[in-house]
Amino acid sequence: MAFEISRSHHMDKAASRRMVEEVVASLGQTYHFSYHWDGDRLRFGNFAVKGYVEIADHQVRIFVRKSRLLPMSEDAMRSEVEATLEQYLAKGEL
Repeated sequence: MAFEISRSHHMDKAASRRMVEEVVASLGQTYHFSYHWDGDRLRFGNFAVKGYVEIADHQVRIFVRKSRLLPMSEDAMRSEVEATLEQYLAKGEL
């Protein structure tokens, strides 16, 4: 079970990198995963969820793969990821 979310932004790469890390850190508190940068991709994961956030010029793309071991539905997780991302978009940070 996997999903992808893509959004446009108006930040330079350094600023978008900082904000993406804040989004992933926020979600990491909920899902208890670790993360690390691999070039322009911030990879995250644990036994139940893994994926990455990729930064490009004026766009951010999130890919998430959820294990069946996680009792949350894919739709619920997608909604939570989108809501967290939208919080930063609404602040004008992404």
